[in-house]
Amino acid sequence: MPRSASVQLLPLPSLPVSSVAQLELVAVSALEAAAYKGQLSTVPNDDPYSFSDAIMAGLTDGSYRAAEIRQGGRALGLTVYAVDCVGDWRELVSVATVARSGSVLRYDIDNALTELAQANECKSVRLHTARPGLVRECLKVGYHAAEVVLRRYINV
Repeated sequence: MPRSASVQLLPLPSLPVSSVAQLELVAVSALEAAAYKGQLSTVPNDDPYSFSDAIMAGLTDGSYRAAEIRQGGRALGLTVYAVDCVGDWRELVSVATVARSGSVLRYDIDNALTELAQANECKSVRLHTARPGLVRECLKVGYHAAEVVLRRYINV
């Protein structure tokens, strides 16, 4: 789904996500998100370029937004997202979610993504992952497999 250049991301309030996890998402700048660049470089991917550099570039040029994931005021990690728009359909795209060193983000992060999507008036959430365990857990909570990405290198 192509991203429309005219998509306006709505301001992100501090969102309480789950009464169990008591997570909240707090909007952060590209500069603040840069503290997670090391963790972003460990995200499994098959991109032939530096994934963390591409994310930082997207945060800097406004293509992506970042929200820090907190619990009880303690930073647990970061989620990077975009909003794709085709006609009146808005979809939150989870570009990457990483845990701060020493923290564990469990699969209940879906609640945070859902509330983030609702705050941005989205009708769906899409996430890309190379983690089979996350796929299994997401299928249990209502996600479905929407595509398979294939890549072949040429002229490299």
